[in-house]
Amino acid sequence: MLEGGFAEGHHVVGAKYSSLTDVGVSENIMSGLIIQDESGRDVTYMYNIQYEYGILEVTGRQITVRTESASKSYDGEPLRCEEFTLVGELPEGFRIEVEFSGEQTELGRCQNTVKSVRIYDAEGRDVTLNFIIEIVCGTLKVT
Repeated sequence: MLEGGFAEGHHVVGAKYSSLTDVGVSENIMSGLIIQDESGRDVTYMYNIQYEYGILEVTGRQITVRTESASKSYDGEPLRCEEFTLVGELPEGFRIEVEFSGEQTELGRCQNTVKSVRIYDAEGRDVTLNFIIEIVCGTLKVT
């Protein structure tokens, strides 16, 4: 916030501020502040500038990966189901990869578990740490 004021015809040019894209907290630091007069001359020296910086914070986006359930009669082969539903939205151009670990071969049931979840932005950069991922497991059942 600017307190005080400028002499007539003076204005700020070239101010740059911090930015934060990934989850975290940082100071919002301003740099490159230049004050010019109406003819474009640098008059910054005429001002006593005191900075008070704010805080930038990016929090993780909440999503849920819900694995599907499946069942079959016993045939000696493992039952797997690599289908899931995403609850929540990813930003445009982002993609999610889910690696499953759940399988059931013998009679009985187990959770359709997940080994890993990875989220990539539009440029292919792994941005998984910017998400809070809840996993809700379906059931694999062999009868």
